[in-house]
Amino acid sequence: IGALIQDLSHFDNAKVNAALYALSLDIDKDQKKSKNIHAVGGCLALVYLMKNCLDKAIDKVPGCDQVTNLRELPNLKTLRDALLVIDHLIRTHKESRVGISSVGGVETVVKIMKTFPKCEEMQWVACAALGILTRCNLGTKKAAETDAMEVLVATVNNHLNSADMCGHICLAFYNLIKGNKESMQIFLRSGGVSAVTKVREQWPDDDTVQKVVRKVMEPVVKELSCWTQAK
Repeated sequence: IGALIQDLSHFDNAKVNAALYALSLDIDKDQKKSKNIHAVGGCLALVYLMKNCLDKAIDKVPGCDQVTNLRELPNLKTLRDALLVIDHLIRTHKESRVGISSVGGVETVVKIMKTFPKCEEMQWVACAALGILTRCNLGTKKAAETDAMEVLVATVNNHLNSADMCGHICLAFYNLIKGNKESMQIFLRSGGVSAVTKVREQWPDDDTVQKVVRKVMEPVVKELSCWTQAK
């Protein structure tokens, strides 16, 4: 694992991608590997890699906001693969959610979403990662300090055709607004209710999506009911 982490500092995309693939396999085969990756500085290495690839993409790809596929630059695939490893890591290891969040991971994921709004493959992985990172208090705090809410609303509008992505977005909405008055107000001001309504109407027969839609609307309905009771 230590050798694989060291490979992430190289600029040979093929070697880095191979290392990321090996990391993903390790995590899937043995969840204990997540703890080891976290222990040897894997969180910092992965976030550093994401930032490095993102900076290169912004510098070399004209019109990042128009990119729709990962063939624009080799670094884009590496960026996506790093996100995938992070997604696998934080799904199986709660401490890694805090670790990733503490070294700028949440801010980087939000920046990726903002930079490549039309790239469905990149957005899907980023939304999945953000939905998990916001399960921890630090991840929620970091997301609230960025414009994550506005970015999530924009992603619904850009990728309403993806049921999985809409589900991840609604989960992130829920994690951000539950028990957080300030985030709730941002959600309401940013068009969050309209975004969730679009998801509900787009996927009426998808039980998984409808379940998370109901979940995110529970605290919203509670908040709005308080408005009618206010003196």
